[in-house]
Amino acid sequence: MVARPPPKHKKHYVEITTQFHADGSLTFLNLTIYGHSAEQMSTLIQSYVRRRGSNLTLQQQQGLGQFKELEKLQTQLVESNELILKYFNAFNDIFFFGCLKSLCKVQFYPQEAMRPGLRGQCTYPQNGTCLIRIKSGSRKGPPKTRLTGYLSTLVHEMLHAVFHTYVCRCGHVCKNRYAESVGGHGIAWQWAALAIQESTMAILGIEKDYNLGRRCPSEDLEVDALNDWGALQAEVDAIQRSISPRTPDLPQKPTRL
Repeated sequence: MVARPPPKHKKHYVEITTQFHADGSLTFLNLTIYGHSAEQMSTLIQSYVRRRGSNLTLQQQQGLGQFKELEKLQTQLVESNELILKYFNAFNDIFFFGCLKSLCKVQFYPQEAMRPGLRGQCTYPQNGTCLIRIKSGSRKGPPKTRLTGYLSTLVHEMLHAVFHTYVCRCGHVCKNRYAESVGGHGIAWQWAALAIQESTMAILGIEKDYNLGRRCPSEDLEVDALNDWGALQAEVDAIQRSISPRTPDLPQKPTRL
């Protein structure tokens, strides 16, 4: 997928269609850089990470296999760019349907190179690529404990990267919508983060809880915004039903998002 600058004007958001194939893979058609609303991307993530067990897509199964191999490693040096990149690739398949492939760089940065109080940061795309920076030394304890903390930060910043890359910010209206729905941690971001948090132990199959820092969206959101979100939650349920596997030997018809 080739990145391009945000369009100057977009009459409407690009509809995303999904198609489940006989081999267990799930294809998202029309997924376009800077082409969608924050609500569309949040809905897509929520529906994707709700899959469990035999309903995992082929891509999720492959990412899960890679993750389990990484968990077998007994490394003491967890502050490793090579190691964190491997986890990035696994999580990209497990939680983000592979949409960040070739669109992100991931690196550890020394504490003095990052703002105090930050454990990680994701920049807006520059030359088509987001930069995810993770502060080295921001997690304490034995290697496995530090690694779990770094991976929580990684998934948190990967979620930012999805919104930075795929949500339209053309013109005044779209920029305002982006600021409200995503912003620092707006309503669209929070619902997606909560869905990922709730799925980690169920999908990964081990006692692992990656805390993205958002236990309950209602803690930080206005009541009116939560009421408006009810329609989107109903849409998530409908989309999840539409992309559940049916007849295994026949491809399903595309479903619009």
